[in-house]
Amino acid sequence: MKRLTEKLISHRKIVLFAGIIITLLWATQLINLRIDSSFSTVLPETDPDYLFNKKVEKEFGSSDELFFLIRNNQGIFTEQVTECIKEISNSLANLEYVGSENIISMLTLAENKPLNEIAEFMRNDPLASGTLINSDKTTTMIIAPVSGEVGLSDTALKKLVDNAYALRNDIAEKYPDLEIIISGHPV
Repeated sequence: MKRLTEKLISHRKIVLFAGIIITLLWATQLINLRIDSSFSTVLPETDPDYLFNKKVEKEFGSSDELFFLIRNNQGIFTEQVTECIKEISNSLANLEYVGSENIISMLTLAENKPLNEIAEFMRNDPLASGTLINSDKTTTMIIAPVSGEVGLSDTALKKLVDNAYALRNDIAEKYPDLEIIISGHPV
């Protein structure tokens, strides 16, 4: 081991140069790096949870969802945020491949209550607080289920994602004070 160390030290410029070349070669491959953390790629195909999920998807369709996050640094319990949620939800309901009857937001969960009652409900309901709204009440989420007809490599997926981004851009233009982010497995 001592002889190897001495050789490496005596040829340190070559070792350093080789290390730099190897690092650069690896770095050039970073552009090809893709991360897919979906349920179906994380678990082995023999895992009971994976098998159960496949069975449920076959029976009931895909469990994929689009998420629209709306952030207002002054708080989400405002008329502006409420109108934004309504517009996004209505537009999502008209998108092909979105399960319009199952779109969830703080408005659907609070069942058309007045704004002050929605705020109270969202603060006190353990399923809503921390799920559809964040802890500091500056971000809320709309969940839109995606039809099981849409496959990951399907052109329908590209169409759905393109339409979702177009919707996001249109709404963001109407509400410049709000930050609107889309996420979810399809995106």
